[in-house]
Amino acid sequence: MKICGACGLELARESFSKKQWQLNQKRRCKECVGNGVPISEAATPTLSNAATGGAQAEDGAGDSNADMVTGDNTDQDEEEICGICLEVYDDPKRLPCGHSFCSSCLDGWHGPLKYGAAHLGKRTCPICRQRTLPSNEILSQLHTFNRCVEDGDESMESMKKKIDEDLKILVDMGYSVEEINDMVDEYIQSQEWLPTFLFDAFERGEFQPVLDWLGSPIDKRKLTSKSAEMAQFTLLHATVVTDLATRHSERKDFTALLLQSGATVDAYDAMGYTPFHQRLINTTDEEHDNMHMDKVAKLLYEWGASAKEQGLRGTALGPVARNVPLIQSEYGGRRCELVNLNQRKDLIGQTCVVEKFIARKNRYKVTTEHTHETFLVGPDNLKRRDRTPEDPGYYVTFEGGEFERHTFASNEECQEFVRSLESDGIEP
Repeated sequence: MKICGACGLELARESFSKKQWQLNQKRRCKECVGNGVPISEAATPTLSNAATGGAQAEDGAGDSNADMVTGDNTDQDEEEICGICLEVYDDPKRLPCGHSFCSSCLDGWHGPLKYGAAHLGKRTCPICRQRTLPSNEILSQLHTFNRCVEDGDESMESMKKKIDEDLKILVDMGYSVEEINDMVDEYIQSQEWLPTFLFDAFERGEFQPVLDWLGSPIDKRKLTSKSAEMAQFTLLHATVVTDLATRHSERKDFTALLLQSGATVDAYDAMGYTPFHQRLINTTDEEHDNMHMDKVAKLLYEWGASAKEQGLRGTALGPVARNVPLIQSEYGGRRCELVNLNQRKDLIGQTCVVEKFIARKNRYKVTTEHTHETFLVGPDNLKRRDRTPEDPGYYVTFEGGEFERHTFASNEECQEFVRSLESDGIEP
């Protein structure tokens, strides 16, 4: 139970998002917010120490913001209500003009434009239309590329031009180089980054140190942590990209373990690439024009990985994915459920993996997941059914330095196995 910091009555859980409810700070009920009733002085958080944004307000914006926070009651609503979602602030970020918004709201408002400073001028404060802050992705790019250039990484020399272009755009918007550096530093300091020893463990093909860091049961918040050195790679990015000194099957099993534990398959790095896109890039066959999907890429696709890029060149089907023949059709490479089988009604409801699309016949070659039968079906016989932590189809564990894949006679049996782990207090 949580108590309103103004009137002392119990707060209504349904009035807050999950993140807002979990924040360890005083909250007001909607009635107190609407009536301008402040939180008791000892518990009142000021906007300046709550905000996580970077640049300092200028041209008197700081003074007007101070009036907003300390005024009698005229702007109490603005103190805690986000102008985008119209709810109580969740991790507020202040823009240079002094207006603040939830960090996640501001991130979504930036949209796909957040990956390139060239489009930043199209995004101004939603309230007063003054300049906005560069997105976290832009700050991460500046940090990452600067590190690579300083370290003499020849493969990143081409990025020096992009750094200069982004800096020029930000300077033209009114930011000084010192302010930009301060924003990058503040962003880096504000994040919980993946420890570098994890990447060393991947290089050696060692998984136990990574699992020890994740904890038991796995801390799902750590699955969303990103790398400061590798352009906001998540652990899933690192798993599928790092040159693991291990067998291909082990990489696939560890990837499956992370996904069944709740890792987001479509997490984006600073450049707008998912683990799936990064895996395609890193498995390019240099002797052929077309890329191919190896076992790890196929696994990600079975878990619902999107072929759409959100980055600088994002399209409905990104330029990386357009070169992969298997995913040119609707169901190619996907995990699906069989439907409308008049000749094999016993297979209706079973899951399969689409191995190939035969365009001239408009047929898909599929293999059933549990009985391992292979045959051709039409598009009307398939319904997409991505793997999920509750419905993975099989289950991977890691004990004594070895991976074990638990297989089942049906999806219902697998789902019951997952539920039994949850009831025993072991989160999958």
